[in-house]
Amino acid sequence: MLFLFATSLYMLYLAESDGVTLPFHDEYGHIVLVLDGQPISLLADSGSARFFVVYGEWFERQYGRGSCRRHNMTCYFCPVEAPCDDIEQRERFGVRYAEGQDVYQYVQHSGVLDLGQSAIQITFGLLVNYTTKIGFAPHSTLGLSFGRADIPKTFLQQLKDANVIDILSYSVRYSQVSQHATGTLVVGGTATEAQGTAHLPLKLIPGARRGIHVSIVSMTIAHAGASPAGGDSGRPTPISLDGSLALFDTGTCCIAVPYLVIAALVRVQRRLSWILTVIMAAAVTTASKVPAGVLGKIVGLSTGKTQQVGHENLSYGWYDQYYQQAVEQYKSGKSSREELSARVSQSWLFSTTDQRSSAQVSPESIKGKGGSSINRSTTDHSPSRIVPDIELPDEPVVEAAGLMSSQVLVSGGIHGDELDGGDLATEISEGAKVDNLLEEVHPGGDGSGAATEQDTSRRLFEPPPRSMEAAQAELAELKLKLEEMEKERAKAEGDLRNSELRREKMQVDHDAAVESLSSMREARDAAVAELEEAKEELEKEKEARQKAEAQLTAQAASNRIVIGELTEQLEETQSKSEYMDGFIATQTGEIEMLRERLRDGREKVRVLAEEDVAQRKLLVEKDTEVVNLNRTLATLRQQLHVESKRSTFSKLCGRAPKDMADTIVYQDPDASVDAPEQNEIFEELLNRVLSQPPSMTDKPS
Repeated sequence: MLFLFATSLYMLYLAESDGVTLPFHDEYGHIVLVLDGQPISLLADSGSARFFVVYGEWFERQYGRGSCRRHNMTCYFCPVEAPCDDIEQRERFGVRYAEGQDVYQYVQHSGVLDLGQSAIQITFGLLVNYTTKIGFAPHSTLGLSFGRADIPKTFLQQLKDANVIDILSYSVRYSQVSQHATGTLVVGGTATEAQGTAHLPLKLIPGARRGIHVSIVSMTIAHAGASPAGGDSGRPTPISLDGSLALFDTGTCCIAVPYLVIAALVRVQRRLSWILTVIMAAAVTTASKVPAGVLGKIVGLSTGKTQQVGHENLSYGWYDQYYQQAVEQYKSGKSSREELSARVSQSWLFSTTDQRSSAQVSPESIKGKGGSSINRSTTDHSPSRIVPDIELPDEPVVEAAGLMSSQVLVSGGIHGDELDGGDLATEISEGAKVDNLLEEVHPGGDGSGAATEQDTSRRLFEPPPRSMEAAQAELAELKLKLEEMEKERAKAEGDLRNSELRREKMQVDHDAAVESLSSMREARDAAVAELEEAKEELEKEKEARQKAEAQLTAQAASNRIVIGELTEQLEETQSKSEYMDGFIATQTGEIEMLRERLRDGREKVRVLAEEDVAQRKLLVEKDTEVVNLNRTLATLRQQLHVESKRSTFSKLCGRAPKDMADTIVYQDPDASVDAPEQNEIFEELLNRVLSQPPSMTDKPS
């Protein structure tokens, strides 16, 4: 198994402050952020600009209750002061990873980020939906790349807006010679000069969708167990890789290198059973001439995460079609080894771990000796992507760089012996100069050290002096090899004829497959049209449902208000009812009392009525007696009047009264004759009491 040791790769940006240091807490490049008091593990991904965490309630609905406890630091739960009741109504953002096989959907949420000495308000995503074709569980992501206008603010931008960092920058420092991502992530930190740091320009590859690459400066082959710098335990063999490029992404598990490098290393490993140590010195720093957008990110290829830009699925070929055609032509004898070397001398990246197909590249001439062109196939997809609006200057300037080392496993190999014979330096890049390479690796280093490395390289790559006998023996050996090659060529020609027959048969099968594919495409187009119609109908239904839900929500709010008012009225009515019940009870008691009094009064009235009847009877009797008395009195008065008249007449006639009554009646006040004294009292009584008698009636007065 081959290991690639990145012993001097350091990715950083310049900043004015010390920044925020976030150590990797596991071997997969995860850091820990404390959001609302909850520690969350996030993948630090330089190839993405998204910042989201896994929503705990959704995670437990998908993977079972208690799954968040089993997966420590995976889930985020909304606190009471920042609830997520409306999470289903929030706007959703989508992103695709792993060649579109992992699809994430998240919504925005605000919380408090605890940085130890301080805390800031920050906005991040909550994962609410996730689909995968490769069977991996979702994970939280901390994107370090540049943002765009159509996605939420990045983590770095929010830290800069909160004055936590001074510049949009980050640095990743890995431990020396480690199979895993052990080290620290520093956001907004200041780069420091480190011993042995090389200053290299950035590379912008035409046709690679504006991805930023770094050059592989040198490569050393050493025995297993030897240190990367060589020494007594191993025999270092520096190899020129002028112009070769590598892709690096913290969100992946591998560093992607050109396919030709891997193929050559497999050849060497088969022969020598050595382990390759790749020393890559790279710098990604800013300068006054370079805009901030230039140094956005280094995008890598691996079986893990890739760039988030959504597009159609990529081809699954594991090496370039152009390179395959060149090797087939060489094997069939249609081209020489020099033509093959010229055709594949340019170092384009062929990924064996991410299953991508790169651009078809036409033969490219040596530096300064011609132009180049790129012919894209129907399955052309770049091995890296970057934000479209990034522009690189004509001459990128790099000020400083640091060291970073990492041991990365590269899986993959070649099919058959695509390269026969020759040494590793010729297989990778024909005509490369070791002394120029060493001058690029240490441009400002010690002259003696550079000279020593140049002398070592010349001793390793320049052939030693040989005698005539050795040359003749080698010539004889070459002739034998030439005869063997002629036999192999004849055999290859026979194989070629058989291959032609097989090719014709395969062509017929291919035509049939093309026709079948055309019919399948038509059926697919029809299905896509039906799906589009169904999608439109679903959108309409969704809009109608949302409208109905809004109406129901408004109606529910109105109903709640009405219910509240009715509840208040009911409570008021109940209080009044209780008061009236008490009042009625009081009045009922009073009524009962009045009824008792009424019964007593009626009894008294009855008694009084009976007494009144008796009194009336008595009064009637008395009235009768009074009438009788009045009648008797009237009779007496008449008699008295008669007697009075008679007495007066007798007096006038000169006859003296016979008794007292005659004297009283007879008295005449005008008479000159004095009456007796005994008659004065009766005369007064008659004048005062016995007046005219009242009218006689039977009714009581």
